[in-house]
Amino acid sequence: MGYYKKIHIKNLVLWESNPRIHHDGKLYSDEKEAVSQYFKSNEQQMRKLTVDIALFGLSPHDLVVVLPINDDVFKVFEGNRRISAIKSLSRPYYLDFNIPLRNYIKRISESHSFSKIVYCYVADSVEQAHDIVEKTHAGINGGIGRVPWGTLEKDTFKSMTNKSNTTLAYKLLEQYPGVYNEIINDLKSTNVDRVLSKKIIREIIETDSSYSGMDSIQQNLVYLILQEVQRISSESNRSIAYIFHNNDDVKKLLESFVIDKKNELLLNAQKIEEVVKTRQIPFNIKLKQSSIYVESGETYSLLENVDVANEIDIDLIKINSFGKNTASISQRYIFESTNKPGIYEVQYIYPYEETFITKICQISVSAKQVSIPVREVQFLEAAFPFTVDINKSINDLINQLIILDIRKYNLVATGCLRSLVEISIRLVYDKYKIPYQPNLEMHIHYFKKHLENNKLLRQKIVDNAPMTISEVNNFIGAIDSKSLANKLNLVTHTPGAYLSREDLFELANKTISYLLIIITILLK
Repeated sequence: MGYYKKIHIKNLVLWESNPRIHHDGKLYSDEKEAVSQYFKSNEQQMRKLTVDIALFGLSPHDLVVVLPINDDVFKVFEGNRRISAIKSLSRPYYLDFNIPLRNYIKRISESHSFSKIVYCYVADSVEQAHDIVEKTHAGINGGIGRVPWGTLEKDTFKSMTNKSNTTLAYKLLEQYPGVYNEIINDLKSTNVDRVLSKKIIREIIETDSSYSGMDSIQQNLVYLILQEVQRISSESNRSIAYIFHNNDDVKKLLESFVIDKKNELLLNAQKIEEVVKTRQIPFNIKLKQSSIYVESGETYSLLENVDVANEIDIDLIKINSFGKNTASISQRYIFESTNKPGIYEVQYIYPYEETFITKICQISVSAKQVSIPVREVQFLEAAFPFTVDINKSINDLINQLIILDIRKYNLVATGCLRSLVEISIRLVYDKYKIPYQPNLEMHIHYFKKHLENNKLLRQKIVDNAPMTISEVNNFIGAIDSKSLANKLNLVTHTPGAYLSREDLFELANKTISYLLIIITILLK
């Protein structure tokens, strides 16, 4: 039996016959040449691996497997890439074949402390070492080897860990349980995404990029499209990726089919709608609000959001939470008071014949506001008296913000602050002929950079405001363009999200008021 041992990196020798770099029978003359070959084989992957090891160390679940050469030295059979990465951190000159790469790894090495001691499994024979390598790299081998995750398994894990970049196929499975499971399993997630993500298909179906809130006609149309993709691919000896390579391929092969099927379904729906009326079955779920806003600690009856004017049998409705934030919902479909601030999505499900109708509702929970009189602190007030005078529009907007009741109008105030910053900075850009930037963060970043690089402008601020050059430099240096943009963008990028009253006052009085003072001076 083998054993476990901590071994210094200098006593680990790379496996000269590793299939990763040994394809033509060539043996590398020394360790430097072998390490460099791992980087030459895939520089991008080795860069990322080396940085990850420098930052976080070796992964604890995947031990390096070695075999003794003598009492002190061991040959690495499993983990040669990882050991090469550590050796490159220890001796960046191993990468002299690529000077920019060598310098990059050298900077990483100098700025991070990493362990040169590696916890290894020492195999008792070459056969055992080979067996471990085979189980790790030679495929599933009937389940004995490592079984890799497919796209759906990866998506499930992303959902569990609150990562939003799941595939469209996974979103369909999540939003319409039981409808697409079999056909998506047959086609594979990546192929489903390849077809349904195309703009022309979404426009015909009349759905959003996540395919949320589809009615029964749209759900059936999606299913028919996937069936047609399945049929086309089965009649060809080429892959779906090849057949539906680009927008033109999708348009040519599917556009007329999708339009015809849509018209056919709509025609049938007209007949079904008459039956629906007589049976008192809804053609679609109607919600009073598609977006609901509550404060933390409040409850909300989700059933009360259903419009019963179309004589829906409300007892048949089921409501589920889905998405990255799981909402607490009682058996009687009460959105619980224990839900923390954030964005939640709930799905209303109504059975209809052999399928069901669904509707999505978004619930935004905000932090409970502290009830403090708005006049306790003056909004947009700097630490010294100064009259901001930029132009009439901005001056009027500032005056309205000062008298605004922030307890009631957080959302409005956040949006106004964003407009103040963006419009004011654009005026500076116009005067000093600075090119416009694509987003607010870049606007703020280059505004800051322009001030940092221009000593005369900083002195102009000192000459016209009760601030020392040190205070001006400190304020400019402390501007975090990304953080500031994120706060100001809440209202436009995150539905229902906004700054609390206290955060608004802090942002307005400690940052934006001084920005407006500086801009007033710069525009003189």
